[in-house]
Amino acid sequence: MLIVSYLFTQVADAQTRQLKGKITDEKTGESLPGVNVRAGDNIRTVSDQNGNYLLAVPASNNSALAISYVGYIPQTIQIGTRTEINVRLVPLSQGLEEVVVVGYGAVKKQDLTGSVAQVNITDMQKAPVKSFDDALAGRVAGVEVSSNEGQPGISNNIVIRGNNSVTQDNTPLYVIDGFPIDNPNNNVINPEEIETITVLKDASSTAIYGSRGANGVIVITTKRGAIGEPVVKYNGYVAVQRVSERETMMGAL
Repeated sequence: MLIVSYLFTQVADAQTRQLKGKITDEKTGESLPGVNVRAGDNIRTVSDQNGNYLLAVPASNNSALAISYVGYIPQTIQIGTRTEINVRLVPLSQGLEEVVVVGYGAVKKQDLTGSVAQVNITDMQKAPVKSFDDALAGRVAGVEVSSNEGQPGISNNIVIRGNNSVTQDNTPLYVIDGFPIDNPNNNVINPEEIETITVLKDASSTAIYGSRGANGVIVITTKRGAIGEPVVKYNGYVAVQRVSERETMMGAL
């Protein structure tokens, strides 16, 4: 009986093998506890307080090791014949590292305290419009774009967070490449030359401009030259307008 039980133990050990490793932060090198580690559908565990994990995987297991943790990019690693796999997880900090241009310079998104909205230029340039203010409609919360006339080339009315005055002008202040401009002709600004558009909507962001920024501020930064090989791009836009139905007018006689 002792010999038989020993043989069964040896067979069971031959069918499984221990897979161990340590999970750390790629930037800081610190251990990450509580990381989900999975090999297949039914074999899973979590890392301990020192970032170590231990799994009993089949000896013939050809599946992948899936590691996931809140705030980090998930990783999938083929196990193969290895018995130790150390993993360095990459933090999901790209969104917080984005730079937002405000009235007094550029700050990281994680350091922002005011109400600032940044326009997605790539999506805005896909719209077949004559000027950037047409493409701005419906893309930023709290920004209303309207037109009083239907004539070609007419400028739109932009209001940020509603009207502040009944009798005075409610248009925002435009800051183009650092120069404050009141009521510019938006049709002369080529949307293809715009690099970033930032809308400042609250008092903390617009205080630097004083009373001129009471209705909000639209900060526009145009493209600059970059170091590297020359890049040539062409973008053409042609539009035709015609009267669909002419009214019959009364003659002079």
